[in-house]
This record gives sequence, C-alpha cells and structure tokens, in this order.
Amino acid sequence: MHPPVASEAGGRVAVSHAPGPGLTKEHVVERGIDAPGISASEFGERRERLLEHARLEGCSGYVLFGADYIQYFTGFWFLSNERPIVYAESVDGESAIFVPEFEVERTRAETSFERIESYPEYPGFEHPMSILARVLVDIGIRDAIGADQDGYPGILGYAGPALSDVTGASVAWRSRRARPPNGRLVPCPTAWGSDSDAT
Repeated sequence: MHPPVASEAGGRVAVSHAPGPGLTKEHVVERGIDAPGISASEFGERRERLLEHARLEGCSGYVLFGADYIQYFTGFWFLSNERPIVYAESVDGESAIFVPEFEVERTRAETSFERIESYPEYPGFEHPMSILARVLVDIGIRDAIGADQDGYPGILGYAGPALSDVTGASVAWRSRRARPPNGRLVPCPTAWGSDSDAT
C-alpha cells in the first residue's frame, strides 16, 4: 500500500490515497497548504479500535452522525446540512454509509465504500431515520448501539426522531451537547469519552 501523496494546485491541495472505506480516490482538501495524508490502514485501525470498544461494552455496533467523526474514522469528507449522512459498522464488520439518493453517484465515484445505502429525499414521505433503522438491522446492529450522539443533529432545519426511538435500542453515546431526556439512553462507557466531556 502506498502512502497518500499531496500536491498543491491552484490553492487546493489534492491528496491521492490508496483505496479504503471512505477514502477518496482523489481527495481534494480546500486549503492552500500542504496536508498530511492518512493511509487506508490508519483509518482501518481507527475503526477497529472503535469496534473493539463496542465489543467490550456489549454493543452490536456503532453509528456516527457527526461529519468530523465520519471523516476521522473513514476519511469521507462532506458538508453537513439538513440531509443526514451516517456511517455505521456492526461488531461483525458489516458497514454502510447512508446518504441522500442524489449523493450516491458522488459517494461511489469518490470513495470505496462497499455498501452505500440511500433515502429518496428529506423532507420526504418517509423520514430518513426510519430507513436508517432498517439498514442497521440489515447489517446486524440491534439492541445496544454505540454512537457519537442519539440521532442526527439539528442542522439547517433538520428535525427528526432519536436513534433510540427508531431502533428501540439502548444507545450509549457521548456528546459535548446536553443529554436529551430519554430514559433509554445509558451512561456512555469510557470508550465513547470521559465523564469530563459531558456538559
């Protein structure tokens, strides 16, 4: 596996990566400076450490809603808006990226995710979180779920149900945001952050 190569062109830094889940084939970073590349194996190691925490805590997998978390663990970059984009992986290693239907071709062209799931539109006839719940069951995420938060954040007018509500599962989560009043949330294990992170 070859390490990423960075080159500057017209104020943009193009970083070529070896293929791996979430890594773009030609990832363009919107900065006028050289950016260090992260190898596919490093992203894989990050996800494996997170999966190990999920296994130790008895979770069936993890779900990431935050753009920064998704980028950190997969290398997939996108702009957050009112349309949810979610990455999920079961403790058995089944994973999926969940994007709006109009983003499927871009996601396929720019990444090497094996499984890309989508929803027609938000808002639409069926809420994306309901569709996501079925995807999670299909990849083996049931019962206890580790997550960066209990649902997609309220960005640019997004409103929707909590992950725990659509799945009926307990959700161990860590966020710097205030904890929502939901009885099914369980205290987050140290794997998802320390108690000093809570606000």
